Amino acid sequence: MPGKEDKLYTLGGVSRPKLTYHWAFLVAPKNENNDSTGTRYHAKNAPGQSTWIFEEKSTSMTATNMILVRVMIGKINDPQALTAKLRQVPVVNENPDWNCVIRAATMQYCEQKTAQGRFRGEGNFDTSKVPTFDLLQGKEITK
Repeated sequence: MPGKEDKLYTLGGVSRPKLTYHWAFLVAPKNENNDSTGTRYHAKNAPGQSTWIFEEKSTSMTATNMILVRVMIGKINDPQALTAKLRQVPVVNENPDWNCVIRAATMQYCEQKTAQGRFRGEGNFDTSKVPTFDLLQGKEITK
């Protein structure tokens, strides 16, 4: 369960097997360390099916090859209310326009990091950390 003062992010990653961009919401602790965990909320394809299901899952805050970037979009004042609202978001099936393709600031940030060579091992980046952009402050906080 999220705690007061946690942060809300959009999370940009890669969806397999098509290697398309995927997005989710991530609730992360205000102060992170290598052992920190957060909660990822997203819709994903049901295994072996073309339908969507809601997933709420505990996740590490360390970088993975599936998580490309995150963009902070808010600070959480009422964690229980946020969790309840996210659980109530309807999952749409039978609509080809409803998908997990990433949008807006998160997509732009993914493209920026790709152009900088972040995901090709080029440049001087700490690959143990997820690149993070703070949309509230309008600046990158983890390269």
